[in-house]
Amino acid sequence: MATREKKRLEDLLHPITALLLPVFFVLMGLKVDLRVFGDVSVLVFAGVLTAAAIVGKLACMGGILKGGVNRLAIGLGMIPRGR
Repeated sequence: MATREKKRLEDLLHPITALLLPVFFVLMGLKVDLRVFGDVSVLVFAGVLTAAAIVGKLACMGGILKGGVNRLAIGLGMIPRGR
């Protein structure tokens, strides 16, 4: 009697996502109207959002309660993560 191998859904979908995900990002990139970025209000809004994200990540340094940890390095390390 043959046994069935259990596979995770992520493993089963990987070939499909490997093909479709790059196509999605290319199509979305082609739909971007770059002239919008020439508007000063859009650039100011993007700058405010970026500053708020950086300040928020650096503020999270205060949540690290363990002593002897470089809080600044953790806060700065969170910035490129984009979350």
